[in-house]
Amino acid sequence: MSQFEIRTLDAGSLRRDLPAMLSDMDTQKTTLERAFDMARTGGDERLSDLIGRLNREGYDGRQVQGPILKRQLSNLIKEAKIARANRS
Repeated sequence: MSQFEIRTLDAGSLRRDLPAMLSDMDTQKTTLERAFDMARTGGDERLSDLIGRLNREGYDGRQVQGPILKRQLSNLIKEAKIARANRS
């Protein structure tokens, strides 16, 4: 199928595909709550990696904006990385 073809979905395929699309998204958390959780775990090397993962999980990474918020998340990522290195 080329990128310009329109694909129609029937209700059955949408019901089948939707859970897979939302499997990573925790619907109880906001984008920023999830961003802070992700930053604390240290699974990402950089803020841009974290934002990309938010988008892949179905959140809106564009909500991560502003210098103070970005600095907070970046600092949490660094702290988690240091803590992970100290455990090794």
